[in-house]
Amino acid sequence: MVDASQNSNTSLPASGGSPWWKPAMQVFGEVSTWIAGPAILGAVGGSWLDKHYGTKPTFLIICSVVAFAVSIHGIFKTIKKYGDKLKDSIKNQE
Repeated sequence: MVDASQNSNTSLPASGGSPWWKPAMQVFGEVSTWIAGPAILGAVGGSWLDKHYGTKPTFLIICSVVAFAVSIHGIFKTIKKYGDKLKDSIKNQE
């Protein structure tokens, strides 16, 4: 009979007892935040500036482009951080 606490699907030995899917969800959450956050702020801010100054799509386009650049920078920074963690983890296992 197999003990339920030794189920290999719930955690990895190298992960310190945390669920195997936790790192993937952390990456997903951070990358999603870097996509949605700047896009929403850029759209809302650009619309508000266009209404305030009476320039129909100008500020919306400018803020959207800036939001895209901020998103790309944040995503690369996040992926690099988790890539370095993964490399360190692999080196420690060897």
